[in-house]
Amino acid sequence: MRSLEELVSILNHNKTSCYACGNTSWRLTSAGRICCNNCGEESQVLNVSPTPITVDQGEITIDRQSTHGDFELFSEVSQTLKGTVHGRDANLSDMQVEALEMICHKMARILTGDPGHKDHWADIAGYATRVSERL
Repeated sequence: MRSLEELVSILNHNKTSCYACGNTSWRLTSAGRICCNNCGEESQVLNVSPTPITVDQGEITIDRQSTHGDFELFSEVSQTLKGTVHGRDANLSDMQVEALEMICHKMARILTGDPGHKDHWADIAGYATRVSERL
């Protein structure tokens, strides 16, 4: 069985595209999951959820809270933003709705976490670009 590092190397070598944003660069997260280097979403490889490496969950929670904010507050803000997407009578495709929901998700991270965390902004651009390329 291949290690996660080997899988990341293979994905990068083969220029495997993320199905969420189309990016072809991959990395391992601190939680030991493969994620897209552009949109940052985990498990975007062939819809497979890799087995995580054992990591102290307390460290991850503290690390993520500094960039993502308090989960309870984040959840409230995220669901409020997503409610605006679903509250519209727009003729949106599933892909457009999904991209808007993910953009809302990233906006909530910016509003409740670290607004200077570059990945949040890059993720928003990635989702918007993905939709724009298909219009």
